Order: sequence, then C-alpha cells, then structure tokens
Amino acid sequence: KWAFEVESAMKPQYTLMFSDEKQAMSFVEELEAKSADLPDLELRWDRNRNKVTLTTKILDNKTEVQVGDRKVGATDLGYEIFPITDHHSGRHIPEGSLLVYNSKSVMTQKESVDYLEFAPAMLESLGITPPSYMKTPSFRL
Repeated sequence: KWAFEVESAMKPQYTLMFSDEKQAMSFVEELEAKSADLPDLELRWDRNRNKVTLTTKILDNKTEVQVGDRKVGATDLGYEIFPITDHHSGRHIPEGSLLVYNSKSVMTQKESVDYLEFAPAMLESLGITPPSYMKTPSFRL
C-alpha cells in the first residue's frame, strides 16, 4: 500500500521515508483513523514532507497490548522487555545528544558509537576516572 524506507532512529521511535509527500500524508491519515483501535499504545507522529517520525509507547508497562479485537505480545511489536539493572531511566530524550570535538586531533573516524560510551568519554576528557560499571569508550573527546 505504501512505499517507504525505515531510517535510523532510536527505538521505540521510527522514521519512515515515503516515496512522496502524498503517501506520507495517507499513512498519517490512516494512523489517525486506527489509533483508537490501540487503547494500550500511545502513538505520536510528526510529518515533514515525505518523512513520518512515529513514537510509540506501551501504556502501564503491559506485556500484551490490545490491537483491534486481539491481544498482541509487546515483543511481537518490537519492544524488548528487560529489567533495569542500573541507574538509567530508560527514557528517550527527544533533543538527542550533542557531541563536539576537535576533529583535527581525532585519529579515528567512526560512523556511529554506542550511546553508553558518551558519559565515560566525557568523564575521561574532564580528567575523571569513570566508574567501573561504565563501558570503556572506543573514542576520545
């Protein structure tokens, strides 16, 4: 029905790039019409021309959600359920992360890094030894 590609995004947020603006609008209209059939999910979306960013949230930490007239497991919808074993809140910050570095002094280039490496890299750059539970960063600031 729709032609789109999934772009990089932080789950449970998905960015879909449609072939044209008309398809993106059609997708959003159907989301609006069908969202009432998803009482256990909170859906939010933003459309910018032919791109739609969809943010999903399971309400009340349920392991199953109602989709129309049937129950669907949260893992079937792409959610991973796991215990939080450290201090992380597990919340996505829509503003994202800003990492500024002196590119003339960086010896390696990476397309992406594990977000759990940001804090220890920043601590190291400030001369602070990161706690042992933090990941060893694969880059330096």
